[in-house]
Amino acid sequence: MAGASLNAVNWGVDILDFHLLAGPSSLTAALRGIKKASERKKKNLPIILGVTVLTSEVQSSTIQFSVLKLARQALRVGFDGVVASGKDAKAIRERIGNKIIIASPGIRLEKTRDDQRRTVRPKDVRGYADFIIAGRPIYESKNPRGAIVSILDELKE
Repeated sequence: MAGASLNAVNWGVDILDFHLLAGPSSLTAALRGIKKASERKKKNLPIILGVTVLTSEVQSSTIQFSVLKLARQALRVGFDGVVASGKDAKAIRERIGNKIIIASPGIRLEKTRDDQRRTVRPKDVRGYADFIIAGRPIYESKNPRGAIVSILDELKE
């Protein structure tokens, strides 16, 4: 993690994420390295997010508990926020508040059959997620620009 983190700082990335299951000591060490490298290279510190539970995981009654526990861990180690399914964004926002950035992947304009099981529509994260991650509806579309417009329109509704 340390080498990749230093490269990311050197490249000047704006957002960097780590899987929170790596554990507090690894995450703290990575963050410490990023801060030192940013200072040394005189680069802006990227937004640091922790990945909670993948959107490919099957929805269960225990996932939200795990997501909230991991989101709290992200804040404790000094991360800015989390990458969490839109299915969890509302619970994170309601229980942790605005002191955490939420980026929600698995955004879909329609039901699809793929490996992502915990997907939501753009409107489902409005007011909860700070960022959305909507790769497939755009790059798999015959009209990527139209897909982007549809996503943005639904976020505005």
